[in-house]
Amino acid sequence: MLVDPSRWLMDFMELTDMSAHFKAFLIGIAAAGLSISWYSEKVLLVQLSKWIGVYKAKYLTGKKTRKEYKVLEEEMRL
Repeated sequence: MLVDPSRWLMDFMELTDMSAHFKAFLIGIAAAGLSISWYSEKVLLVQLSKWIGVYKAKYLTGKKTRKEYKVLEEEMRL
C-alpha cells in the first residue's frame, strides 16, 4: 500500500498521495527497524541473557544445595 496502491484502494481507505521522498523515508525507517531488531535478537539479546545467567549464578543464587529429601534419605541409610 505504500509504494503504489490502486485507485480503488486509495478511495476506499481514504488515503492521500505522498511524495516519493516521504515514501523512501518510511521504507528506510522500516528497513532500519527490521535490521536493528534482527541484530539485537541474534547477537545482543543472546549475550545479555548469558550475562544475566552468569550474574544470577554468581551473586543471587549462591551455592547450590541438595534437595532436602535426598539429604534425609542419605542420613537415614547411614
